[in-house]
Amino acid sequence: MVGKPRIAPRVRSYVRLDYTILRCVQCGFLFVHPPIDFTDVEWRTLYEIDYFVPRPRWFTRYREKRLLARMDLLERHSGAGADTFIDVGCGEGRELEEAHRRGWTVLGIDIADSRLEQVKSNASIRFIKTELQGAYLPDESYDMVYVNSVLEHVVDPRGYLDEVHRITRQGGVLYLGVPNEDSLFTRTKDSLGRWMNRGQTIRIRPFIDPYHVNGFTPRSVRALLQGVGFQIVCLKTCGGLAEVLKYPPLSKGFGVNLALLPLHALAALVGMQSYIDVVARKASAATVLPPT
Repeated sequence: MVGKPRIAPRVRSYVRLDYTILRCVQCGFLFVHPPIDFTDVEWRTLYEIDYFVPRPRWFTRYREKRLLARMDLLERHSGAGADTFIDVGCGEGRELEEAHRRGWTVLGIDIADSRLEQVKSNASIRFIKTELQGAYLPDESYDMVYVNSVLEHVVDPRGYLDEVHRITRQGGVLYLGVPNEDSLFTRTKDSLGRWMNRGQTIRIRPFIDPYHVNGFTPRSVRALLQGVGFQIVCLKTCGGLAEVLKYPPLSKGFGVNLALLPLHALAALVGMQSYIDVVARKASAATVLPPT
């Protein structure tokens, strides 16, 4: 057992059960027990209220560079002729806009419509407001599947990736990005947090923004992807050093993250950064592994 989760005041009325955060002893995967019983309306409410907040221009530029790097990586590994792209959990739709700029056929899916106005107004960028399983997409219909900052919000990640595998074409490529629960920063922050909050954990934060209900480590990501039939092309940890860019100079957030830069620098040296980037290819057949 990792501990009891903290609960934000505005979510407290949704929380009807006694939840605990548990960890898999084999791979480090973190999850909430019992499974969260929020209704679809309650989930949508969480993600439609202030989930995407304005950030300083310098952090926006950093995000744009990271986006282009991920899209370049996906395009490089997808091969010649790949031109169908789906962003599952597309958020503001910046990846959809970039995919359209590259000449791909584009679809975005999300349970809430948070797209930027220029994305909404582009008739060539299709969007469906639904969960992935509710879109009923054809088998093997996409060359490139993009799932960034989504899987940590999904109650059943194994079932979700089974559906991702189903819609990916044979030889198609998946980009998956999730926070790294084994990062040096997360380990340090959780140790301090539990000391200050008398045993409550800040791991995955299912009832506090950003509402993560699962937590992944590099080892658990490998096991999960291989279990549903993807072959890992590349997997690395990244992020952390740019957190200071999220905040205006002289703000509390800026000062705190400036002080944390040495910790993030050390994490980069030892491969324990805050985010996991994965590119994987759809294999010929699933290697059946027990669910994590």
